[in-house]
Amino acid sequence: MIQPVRPWQIFSKLGFNNQVRLVIPTLPGRETESVMSLETELLIAVARIVRAKTILEIGTSMGYTSLHLAMNTWASIITVDKEHKPCAFEQTKWESRIKRVDSDIFDLNFSDPTDMVFCDVNYSAETVVRATSIAFGCDPKVVAWHDYSHPEVLAPKPILDALSESRDLIHVEDSSLVFWFKEPIL
Repeated sequence: MIQPVRPWQIFSKLGFNNQVRLVIPTLPGRETESVMSLETELLIAVARIVRAKTILEIGTSMGYTSLHLAMNTWASIITVDKEHKPCAFEQTKWESRIKRVDSDIFDLNFSDPTDMVFCDVNYSAETVVRATSIAFGCDPKVVAWHDYSHPEVLAPKPILDALSESRDLIHVEDSSLVFWFKEPIL
């Protein structure tokens, strides 16, 4: 069973390192496709808690998560998406720390050690399973999944519920994020 936690339980692990810079999505008509502010702040907090130096993001979408992680950590970010499209991090001072990989995740052969993996592939059960397999193959300190409790995205929930039988997963309430930590933080 996935353990529910409140957002403050994650944020309390940061100590005084709690300032976050956010860019509001500005691609007209696509604002609702980005990760909400609370979720962005949780991802940043977790990256800081595990002192992530490398982050793999599977599912780039508009690139706001990559941009926010680059703005608020010192990590190098690798972001993977099937389609090459305009991204929020392009032509910013943080773009140099973000490596973009255009690849279908079923063709992706990535197993480099990575401190944090963010799986934001909510299209089908197969993509969630594949992203999860890639994530654990990177021997990360933390894995995060998006869209666990999203009412219109059904694929992640049953897969993560089943995974929770063999791995300790936590769901941050008031968000659609689920985390697995190599070393428990709570």
